[in-house]
This record gives sequence, structure tokens and C-alpha cells, in this order.
Amino acid sequence: MAQASRRANVHQARYCGETKTHLQHVLTAAAINIIRLDAWITGTSTATT
Repeated sequence: MAQASRRANVHQARYCGETKTHLQHVLTAAAINIIRLDAWITGTSTATT
């Protein structure tokens, strides 16, 4: 969730309505997974801890 908050600005839903909000969550999750997959393939870390 912290990664979504930092990278995709998911502090508040952009749309009103359950269907559009659900679509936003699904697309955001897909985008984060693509970012993580790219980091895994290239060998870079997504965050410093």
C-alpha cells in the first residue's frame, strides 16, 4: 500500500461510484505489478530499507 501511495498517488479515489473506483484500483494494482516486474527483471530494488 505504501508503494501505491508513493508512486500512484492513491490517497483518495479519483471517481465516485463503486464500479469506477474498482476499475481504478484494479488498474493501479496492475501498474504497480508491472513496476515490480520490471524491477525484478532488471535487478533494481523498488525501495531502500
